[in-house]
Amino acid sequence: NALRGEGYIVPRIFTTNPAIKQDFYRIVDKSAFEQEKAAHHYAETTSYAGYYYGIRMEDMIDLMAARRSKQVKLVIPIDICGANALKRIYGEYVKTVYIRRNRGELVMNILQKDIPDKEKTLRILALDGEERNEELCDYSVTHTTTASVVQQIKAI
Repeated sequence: NALRGEGYIVPRIFTTNPAIKQDFYRIVDKSAFEQEKAAHHYAETTSYAGYYYGIRMEDMIDLMAARRSKQVKLVIPIDICGANALKRIYGEYVKTVYIRRNRGELVMNILQKDIPDKEKTLRILALDGEERNEELCDYSVTHTTTASVVQQIKAI
């Protein structure tokens, strides 16, 4: 959200998870998501804790086309598999950034979320694997404050 305040755009992210609260997410039912996925309407998809997530191809096409007439800065909160899928499609236009954060802060952040306990547990258990993703990213920034992350990303 802090990057959005700096002019970055987050494309719509479609999900079957009804607990998601951010305004850039669109909730769809599982059947509709599966049909759209089978029809190749998504540039990338993933599943997590029994829910699907994806970014529609038409949205990415529109955003990438807009780059021809003006600078468009996109930021997408996405897992490494989704980021790599977008890299395969858009090549050098996609840069992955790993945000390194204190493990205790990450756990506290997860515990404070208004999500089911099962999902909290899965997220905490997944932290080790997520930390290994740093090696796969183009850039790594350190989270001390939100403002410091914004400045580091803007400098990339």
